[in-house]
Amino acid sequence: MLPLPDEWNFSSPLTEGERPEEFDAAEIKLRNALFDEGDLAMFTYDFGDDWQIALRVEEIIRNSSIPATDLPKVLDGEGYGIIENCGGAYGLKKLAAAFKRKRGPQYEEFREWLGVDSLDMTAFDIADMNYRLKKVPAIYRKIYENHQAPSRRSVAILTREYLKK
Repeated sequence: MLPLPDEWNFSSPLTEGERPEEFDAAEIKLRNALFDEGDLAMFTYDFGDDWQIALRVEEIIRNSSIPATDLPKVLDGEGYGIIENCGGAYGLKKLAAAFKRKRGPQYEEFREWLGVDSLDMTAFDIADMNYRLKKVPAIYRKIYENHQAPSRRSVAILTREYLKK
């Protein structure tokens, strides 16, 4: 058996081959890369915005009575989350400040871009996060791996349009 690397580098099909010893993210399941409680994985999402996401194994439950259809599941969190193409963490801070002020050219620009007049960046809805966790990966798989245009329903999920009703 080969020794396991100290650091795993995963790539999407769009970034494949950028680093040595890179693993295709679509080919590896987390349960085969994170083995013990306390293991930590760092992900870089959206290479233009460079979101850094930490995932720590809190507890491993074997022979659980939780149905597999309920997994994965968000147990806790905070804040609204990532807004695509806003400029990463720095851009998200600018966006949050503009919506807090509710005036000025940046607010008008963001308001027009997102199609909303207000945005609470501190809001966290665990039910919505778990809904999105089930839906969003499949949408991105269809778009990026299967090269299919997103449906209206998929766009509504990605943009959280369903919450505005």
